[in-house]
Amino acid sequence: MRIPLIDRSYRSLKRYREIVGVLVKYGFGELLDRMNITRYLRLGRRRLIRSVEIAEKYNFYQRIRMALEELGPTFVKMGQVMSTRPYLIPIDLMIELTKLQDQVPPMDFQIA
Repeated sequence: MRIPLIDRSYRSLKRYREIVGVLVKYGFGELLDRMNITRYLRLGRRRLIRSVEIAEKYNFYQRIRMALEELGPTFVKMGQVMSTRPYLIPIDLMIELTKLQDQVPPMDFQIA
């Protein structure tokens, strides 16, 4: 028998770890440092090196878009909405996020 509260908490914790992992992967570890999240994490050296390589290869706005894509449909939708709000975000970020309008690979309906 499953205990609903524990099951839900476990799923939430798993998703939080996924989100943090994606943020680290795309070079946003400093953001996590500022939020005092990294002290709770055990990040492998290889993962941190890979994030530096990605950060050097892509610009800041590209990394934001790629992270949103990897995080799934809810984050993609948030990026799509933000791309239509030029008064809220820098124009270069808006241009990058417009790629989420029609250049995102299709998502498996079962996952979404």
